[in-house]
Amino acid sequence: MSNNNSHHFIPPLKFYIGTFLALLALTFVTVFVALFDFGSMNIVIALIIASIKASLVLAFFMGLRWDKGVNLVIVVSSVVFIGIFFLFIFADIATRGDFDELEDGVHGIKSPVRILSEGHSGGSNH
Repeated sequence: MSNNNSHHFIPPLKFYIGTFLALLALTFVTVFVALFDFGSMNIVIALIIASIKASLVLAFFMGLRWDKGVNLVIVVSSVVFIGIFFLFIFADIATRGDFDELEDGVHGIKSPVRILSEGHSGGSNH
């Protein structure tokens, strides 16, 4: 028989109820904010609210607040790497329309991308 003195902390019910109420409130905030047009800040505001909600779930429902530090390091490093991957994706999307003059002049490379007219539906039923 092993004598293991490590105990898992069981949070009181008030933490679960408080987290649930905070998640409900933030859901209402998300719906309320969606009614307004903030321009390019719409996605930023939505991501901030979603990040707060995810942090609450991680901290209280998943118990990271009372868990060992190594689990927090794993979660934070996962989020950092996802952010790095998104940066690569956004950099690719942002530079897709750019042409390198050297490639165009020396190698004669032309882009296969064609700009569609405004009334084009994508089909070939003309």
